[in-house]
Amino acid sequence: MSTDNNNKINGNKDLYDRVIGWMADMDDPSNITDDEKFVSKEDYTEYMLDQAMQIMYDIYQTCEEEE
Repeated sequence: MSTDNNNKINGNKDLYDRVIGWMADMDDPSNITDDEKFVSKEDYTEYMLDQAMQIMYDIYQTCEEEE
């Protein structure tokens, strides 16, 4: 098995890096940058869900492009 596609999603390193960053933010909210600080846990949860949806949509788009 080739290791060329390790650390990539659908061959895309940017998507992989975004997912890894999102997972790190979920594991430790202190990773969130100062311009992304939130007033409440609900705001943080809403932001993280929005980010997840954007990432998943972009992954879906790369699948569509492959067809």
